[in-house]
Amino acid sequence: MILKRVHRERFTQIATAALEDKRLSWTAKGVLTYIMSRPEDWQILLDHLATVSTDKKHSTRQAVHELMALGYVQREQIRDGNGKFGKYEYIVSDIPKSDFPLSDFPTAENQTLLIK
Repeated sequence: MILKRVHRERFTQIATAALEDKRLSWTAKGVLTYIMSRPEDWQILLDHLATVSTDKKHSTRQAVHELMALGYVQREQIRDGNGKFGKYEYIVSDIPKSDFPLSDFPTAENQTLLIK
């Protein structure tokens, strides 16, 4: 039996598809759920993520890389005012971003290459 309660505060909504994604490990699903429960302006720090679970930094880092590989997490390294690389900025979603168009009927003809 599964007990479900109506929550009025301190709850998180996440797409069921993310939790049912068989490509994701249980660790990655847990990390994704934890990150999605944080405020939108929350800074993702791998060192911190490793302190809120029994998983250590290596396991947590693997889970984040798994989420990145499957499109749930995007990471960009920010440059400071002098153009030097600084911290990473993460964008996290419970719907994976794909660089490939999703279509049941991909185009069969050759695509035109535009050279400018």
